[in-house]
Amino acid sequence: MKTAFKILPSQKNEVALHLLMEVGWEGVSLLWYQSAPLIIEGLHIFKNDKLLPGTELAYQLKEIIQTQNLPSFTQCHILYNFKESMLVPDAFFMEKNISSMLDTLYGSQPGITVYSEAIKAMDAKNIYRVPAAVDMVLRTDFPAAVFQHSNTVLLPFLQQNQQQLFCIVYHNSIKVFLFVDYILQHVQFYPYNTPSDVAYHLLNTCQLHQVLPAEITLTLAGFIDQDSNLYQELYRYFLHIRFNDPAADVQLNEEISQLPVHFFGHLINAAQCVL
Repeated sequence: MKTAFKILPSQKNEVALHLLMEVGWEGVSLLWYQSAPLIIEGLHIFKNDKLLPGTELAYQLKEIIQTQNLPSFTQCHILYNFKESMLVPDAFFMEKNISSMLDTLYGSQPGITVYSEAIKAMDAKNIYRVPAAVDMVLRTDFPAAVFQHSNTVLLPFLQQNQQQLFCIVYHNSIKVFLFVDYILQHVQFYPYNTPSDVAYHLLNTCQLHQVLPAEITLTLAGFIDQDSNLYQELYRYFLHIRFNDPAADVQLNEEISQLPVHFFGHLINAAQCVL
């Protein structure tokens, strides 16, 4: 894994910090922050150039934990961000069927662990699977951490917007959420190679749910900026585009504030939800 951004908390900081860690096929993101008020103190993002097998991802995670001399923290929240997840209405949820439902949607895969979580403010469960080797490394090295899927955390936060197409841009994929009248219509990962691929997936999502691209607000987070070819491609179809910048009461340390904050705005959103 390669470092995309690295701004560690100041060693002079004597305040107890929290650590938010997001782990998925795209890489690993670490966010150190203070709570009450929320102050972002450090950021370290690793990205993968290609899809790694679960065992290799686990090995690289172990290497990061052992060699990166991570700043200390008092509490840790780990969010799995693997695409193999699905929402199941409570009326149709049965614990014994989790594995078979995920296998039906994503195909059978050895060496995985499955979980289910209730989603706040929704009558549904988020069921998902993660590489067993990755799960073992993290639960061994962070035994006191709270584990969840990123969708479980973000969905109630994003649902506050009446109509929104929310897109997180990663190195090789995007994650798309669509809300209409405060109701979730769609959540899915998509791979991409070109800006046209991203535009296609977003336009197709709108078409499937009878939403006009020229009318809905497209909110962008992750690795995209206004001067990029990707942004210009999206602006051909979406007239209402905004970046996912944090709320006014979220504070950033001086070095982090010099970056385009929407690059990691979705991580800040998650930190707000797990406080």
